[in-house]
Amino acid sequence: MKLQPTEILEILEQNLSVNIGRHLYAILGTYQALDQFELSALAHAKLDNGDPFPSPFSINRVLLDSFDPDQLQEVIKKESRRPQNTQDRLNKALEEFLYNSREKTNFLILKHIELLFAYSLDVSKLRLWASNQQHILILLPGEMRGSQIYLFHEAAAEEELKFDNQLFAENNIWELTNA
Repeated sequence: MKLQPTEILEILEQNLSVNIGRHLYAILGTYQALDQFELSALAHAKLDNGDPFPSPFSINRVLLDSFDPDQLQEVIKKESRRPQNTQDRLNKALEEFLYNSREKTNFLILKHIELLFAYSLDVSKLRLWASNQQHILILLPGEMRGSQIYLFHEAAAEEELKFDNQLFAENNIWELTNA
């Protein structure tokens, strides 16, 4: 559903007060529209207690930072011969990030998630984390076409990626009108 940023924030604020069920949300738009939403809307949004919304985490940065520099160079060299090893290490880094985040906050905002798809990481971990009192908002570069999410829709058609809509409840997917 295409909405204005203020409408999305109103719905999101209502959803953040619900403690039972799955709480995985997606905001779709172009990279530029998502950046603008982050700077103009999310940066000024407040939680029920008056605290600001948490700053978004770049999943690409989280995953890359899980390697020390020497280790990262070694992984890059061996990746073509051992892609499963790289995928396993990145899956573990994602899992550790989510586990450690659970102890610090009940609301995560994630962006820059390209490595999740490049390495076919287990995105079901996001759904597991976003249950009961835990909430995740993902800023997804994509658009809805009918009932299907297409990621990276600004790229050439052959580079678009159909996204598994089963990760999100239909009413938890919002598309920016200025996308």
